[in-house]
Amino acid sequence: MVIGGVKQYQEKESLIAALKVMALGEKDRVQGKGISALASRAQLLAARQSRK
Repeated sequence: MVIGGVKQYQEKESLIAALKVMALGEKDRVQGKGISALASRAQLLAARQSRK
């Protein structure tokens, strides 16, 4: 029972964290702070290239 309880707790915490991230993203979108998918991809590419 304890192992199942730990796994269930971890899954619940992961879900809560994901929901918080989604809520923050929606808040930014509503406030006009979001960026386009194209701009986001460009940022990710630049970050990956700077690590090399």
